[in-house]
Formats: sequence, C-alpha cells, structure tokens
Amino acid sequence: MERAEQGAKPEKIRFEYRPMTLDALDMERFRQCFEDNGSPRTMERLSWQYARNPTGKIYVDFAIDPAEPELIAGIYAVQPARMRVGASLRLGVQSVDTLVDARYRGQGLFVKMARAVYARCERENVALVYGFPNGNSAHGFFERLSWEPFDPVPFLVRPLNTGYATDRLLRSQPWSRWIPRWSLPIVPATLLSPGWRIEPLHTFDERTDRVWREFSRAIELSVERDAVYLNWRFRDHYSKAYTQLALYDGDSLLGFVVYAVLGKHGGSVAYIMELQHEPWRTDVGRALLEAALRGARDAGADVVLSWCLPHSPNRGVYRSQGFVDLPQRFWPIELHVGARGFSVPEWMDLSDPARWYLSYSDSDTV
Repeated sequence: MERAEQGAKPEKIRFEYRPMTLDALDMERFRQCFEDNGSPRTMERLSWQYARNPTGKIYVDFAIDPAEPELIAGIYAVQPARMRVGASLRLGVQSVDTLVDARYRGQGLFVKMARAVYARCERENVALVYGFPNGNSAHGFFERLSWEPFDPVPFLVRPLNTGYATDRLLRSQPWSRWIPRWSLPIVPATLLSPGWRIEPLHTFDERTDRVWREFSRAIELSVERDAVYLNWRFRDHYSKAYTQLALYDGDSLLGFVVYAVLGKHGGSVAYIMELQHEPWRTDVGRALLEAALRGARDAGADVVLSWCLPHSPNRGVYRSQGFVDLPQRFWPIELHVGARGFSVPEWMDLSDPARWYLSYSDSDTV
C-alpha cells in the first residue's frame, strides 16, 4: 500500500541510501519500520513477498540517517515478476511499499529513493514498473516519477444480498434498516457437459500453463501467470486465504478460478483473484464463476469484487453473472493505476489499457 509523505519537516539531513539485504537484521529493521509507522507487517508476510519471490531478485532501498544508523528513515520497495511485454518475457517490477518514517517526512525521501531503485532497475534491464498508487501518493508517481496513468482501476462488483448494497447507498437514511435483506440469485451455468466436474486445485502445473497460454494470446502487457508465479502467489501465500478450483473434463483441465473471502470494508467481501479459460470456452468460465460465487456466499460473503478490463477475455463471463462497473464514489479506497517504462519498445504505449491484462492477482493488499 503506497503511503504519502506528510507531517513534520525536520532540518535537512544528508541521508545515506542503500539496497536492503535479506539477512536477519535488515529484515527485522524492515519489519520494525512498518510497525513503528502504523502499518504492521508480519515477518512471514515479508519473507514470502521478498525473500521467497520466485525471480530471486530484490529491489528495496533504505534511507538511513547517519546520526541514527540503526533506524530506517524510509523505504521504497518494488516487487519483481516475469512479465509479458509484447512477444517477449522480461523482468518487470510492481511498486508495492512506500513508507517514510514519521520523524523524517518532508525531506523528499520518497522521490529520491524511488529514483535510486529505478536507476538500479534500468542498469539491470528491467522492462517497466507498474502499480496502483492511492490518492495520497498518486501525485508523486505521476508528476514527479514520470509514470503514465491508465485509469480507472477496473473494479467490477456483484452483490450477493441486498443488505450490503442498501447499507452503503442509503446509510444516511434511518428507515434503511427496515429494508428486507434478501439473497440475490446466482445464475446457473447452462449447457454443461455431463462429464465435467469442478474440484479443488491443489497446485498449478503444465495444465494451467496451457490454459494461460490460450487465455493470454492477445495480451501484450501482463505479469506472466504461469505455474511458478501462481503457486507462489496463491498456494504458497502466507495467509492461506485462497480457494482454488479447476474444471475438468476427464483428465483435461479446461479452466480455473481463485477467490478469497475476507472481512473488509465493513462487510464480508469476496475477491475473484483469477478466472482463466480458453477464450472461446465461455461455458467453462461461467461454470467456474458460478462455483466461486456459490462458495463465496456459503462462506458468508455479502459482495464480490473483481478487476477486469473491458477487453479482457473473461469480461463476458462476468457480465453473464451480473457483475457491473463499480462507480468510483463507491470504491472502497481511492486507487489509480499506471506504469513507467525503463526498456520497452518505442511503439508500446504503456498508458493504453487495451494492451494490459489486470486481475486481483496484481493487488498487493488482497
């Protein structure tokens, strides 16, 4: 989650900047800086995110006050991943953690640290950085770090009952509590093969790689969602929060869905993290999404959220189950989306959302 610089402005300090290492002392200082500034992270989370990242790369910079060398004054961290960039697979990074200690805000550390990390990325032939700055930090990314926006974040929403929606639309009306709380129907998938079955997916493998290759044929910019990435992102995630389902026809895996149900934003929210199928097999997508919605409702979810751009191969599947664009005034938080190229083809416009594939897999907060 990106954090903006604010608060006291001490006298200018000549900070030292250095990359973080993965030794126990640096990792503990990293964790302590988050805790000291009201954004606690467990060591398990930090280890999964940085030490166990499947690329084996780390791009995190610390700012250090020479007068207090044991204290981290600021952090800028990007998370590396293999990315689809046109017809090539390249190393890319996602901006995920920006934090300036409350005692050192007003020193311009955010921009200085980001520029240092970006310079290292350029030296190591990283293709691009992308991410989802919040309302506090967006100005710094777009105005001072040369990011190109491709807003809006593509929120889709699907209520599972009337209560969650009316509570938010009519919360100021005292009579809203008298409105009945009804469960909203889930559309049954139709014309399904009798041999199909939906079962838990315990690990991603060459079968899910095949689905991803077919699903992503027209996608120019995306994290490469192969088995290595998906196993790290979901199966091996520190939270163990995700449900993974696959649709099989005999021994053939035709598609998969990943979702989570979390207590957030004043209710129980389900997130469709990933939904993949061969683009022409929308029947597979509908069956998987129906199963995810029923599972989310059984787990007590009030509403389901997804990120899905208008051109995405699964957009029609979401529409078939009643997902609609979430108006910005109802977004749970203010988010923006953008990118900056370091080494990409001149013809590739990173600000064109039609080139991108995004899903909640890209979120660093779910």
